Amino acid sequence: MGSMRIRDVIAYSSNIGMAKIILRKYEDQPGMFHHRLREMGFFDPLNIGISGETIPVVDSVGDKNWDKIKLSRMAYGYSTLIPPICTLTMYNAIANGGRYVRPRLVQRFMREGEPDSIVGKSYIRDQVCTPGNAHKLAEMLRNVVEYGTGKSLKNDRVAIAGKTGTCYVTEPGRGYSSKKRLSFCGFFPYDNPKYSCIVVMEGANCGAARSSGTVLKNVALKLYSLGLLDNSSDFRNMEQKSTTRPTFFATASGGNNRSKLAAKAGIPGMNCFRSPRATAQGEVPDVLGLGAREAIQRLESAGLRVRLKGIGYVARQSVPPGGKIEKGQLVELTLRE
Repeated sequence: MGSMRIRDVIAYSSNIGMAKIILRKYEDQPGMFHHRLREMGFFDPLNIGISGETIPVVDSVGDKNWDKIKLSRMAYGYSTLIPPICTLTMYNAIANGGRYVRPRLVQRFMREGEPDSIVGKSYIRDQVCTPGNAHKLAEMLRNVVEYGTGKSLKNDRVAIAGKTGTCYVTEPGRGYSSKKRLSFCGFFPYDNPKYSCIVVMEGANCGAARSSGTVLKNVALKLYSLGLLDNSSDFRNMEQKSTTRPTFFATASGGNNRSKLAAKAGIPGMNCFRSPRATAQGEVPDVLGLGAREAIQRLESAGLRVRLKGIGYVARQSVPPGGKIEKGQLVELTLRE
């Protein structure tokens, strides 16, 4: 391409474009690039409780002519060592209007089924950039998925914004190997971000979007299907493979005629949904047939602890509904799609 806008440099992962952008600002003082990252809090310890946690390593170059060459490489990731959690935290700041939130592994501690203490939200820096610049960056990351290197991640359910990343892996004493490390970091839904996520793969035999990016897209679609993106999850008619028979069949009946109904419709597989029966105050709630989130909410509200196994809807609960509640009792839920 003879010329590119800055948004296209990001969308198409142009290393030459990134080098030109960084030199436009720091060519006369390459060392100020490292200083600016430090000002933003990029080298501050996250202190999130992981053993061996480290901070990003970016060469602190000087202001000589050869430092310009180093700087141009650093602009697209060379000569840097950045833990994925640090990359994710910065992307989260972009999604968050520039506010640099410290990651938390633990949100609260429970004692006998009741909240004991809350781990509050804190900030590494109140702002790493203005809300206006954060919005511009988010728009550029959306373009990556709209028409750039991540266009295979575009879908009609969840709008994803993010960036592909590819590098060759170095091996001690041998330099660069032929093995690639592929990543995708982003957030969703784009218009009203709820989650940020990074996926890193090593040795995949395809590009970053079709490996790491596809994992992130599937996570986003799963959250959408569970109604966790402030959406109302529903069951839509799927594309018809036949003009005479539906490809999806569901029944609200809990009777024994389900297989007969499926056979009559000419469908070997089907989904069945039931409404949980009402239980009295002080009795173990019936959560069979509910999604994980609603089932947990009902059981924990009743003073019970919950352990999940599987994904989908509750097919079995270890403590039968209707029994007397023993506060703090553990209920194991088996989920199936």
